[in-house]
Amino acid sequence: MSTASTSHSSKLLQSKLASVRSKQLFVALGTGVAWLILASVGLLALEMFIDWHIALSRDWRKLLLAVDAFVLFSIFKQHIYTPFTNQPNDEEVALNVEKATPEFRTRLIASTQFGQSKTIEDTGAAFVHALVNETEDMARPRNFNAVVPIHGFARALCLGLLAVGLGAVAYNEDPKKISDLFK
Repeated sequence: MSTASTSHSSKLLQSKLASVRSKQLFVALGTGVAWLILASVGLLALEMFIDWHIALSRDWRKLLLAVDAFVLFSIFKQHIYTPFTNQPNDEEVALNVEKATPEFRTRLIASTQFGQSKTIEDTGAAFVHALVNETEDMARPRNFNAVVPIHGFARALCLGLLAVGLGAVAYNEDPKKISDLFK
């Protein structure tokens, strides 16, 4: 048995998996930005309401600012920093695609794993090459990006836009403008 160095990784499969990975990252970042906007506007509105009714001291305002910073940092860490640092590899993306499209019947993950292997027997190399070609034929007409769920992003975006819109309406309807506070 020889250990010939053959690599049968498919450029088509790699590009489709990379496309899924980039869409996952885009959706995660969009969701994170939308949640940051929503939290910022919500916290600002709540604190302005409390300060208007209670007239908080400077120490209380510093405490509220620290709470704001903690909440916003937590959202940033979970929804923006983590997706950047923990991007899935090709095998994880292939498993996600296979869960959504069971027609592959483990061909995609097998093609991803065996296609990148450098040590395959001469006889095995022919089987791997045939498997990769068959998987390419199955994958060519499919849109892998459809497996990335976007409803969390859509929900966060709608809530963020709603919060900004309601904040703008409340600001424009309030007879006491910010410029009046500094007179």
